[in-house]
Amino acid sequence: MDRIYRARLSGVVALLLLSAVSTGHAQVLEELARKMGGYAYTPYYCGVRKIDPRFNPMSGCKLAEYPGNNWYRDAGSATYKFYFPGDRTVRIVQSANYPNLVYLVGTLKGSTINDIVWECPRDPMMRTPDRSPAWVKIASDGTSLTYSCDRPRSDSFLNPDAVYNYHLYRR
Repeated sequence: MDRIYRARLSGVVALLLLSAVSTGHAQVLEELARKMGGYAYTPYYCGVRKIDPRFNPMSGCKLAEYPGNNWYRDAGSATYKFYFPGDRTVRIVQSANYPNLVYLVGTLKGSTINDIVWECPRDPMMRTPDRSPAWVKIASDGTSLTYSCDRPRSDSFLNPDAVYNYHLYRR
């Protein structure tokens, strides 16, 4: 890592440590910032069927289609980044054209990364507080995050024959 990146990451981690309520929360924020902060992520979507011609040509995957070669780069040229506002939340924001657009919000509810509760804002501009639950999977090395705003959080409620809209951010 170069010195500028280290300094910027150290500043982010210091801010997160100061704003965290407990040591456990501080460690979670530090770990997430170390893994995911400071990188640009490219968006992909999982799709095998045409649901609505006004949107992506293909969208939605069943559980069996999720691990296959059904991932397509989103047509837009925007990249996304992790933003840590210092309020015990993590936000996925569009980094280039519209940095105020929030696509995913994680709120710390415990002492591990797995204890972050993720939600999809109904309004990416965050003008209203309305959010829906999100299913999220973070790669252990921080190179990607996959999420769905319509898949159940718990596998016990998952319907393997249902079509869910999966999104992938990969660096």
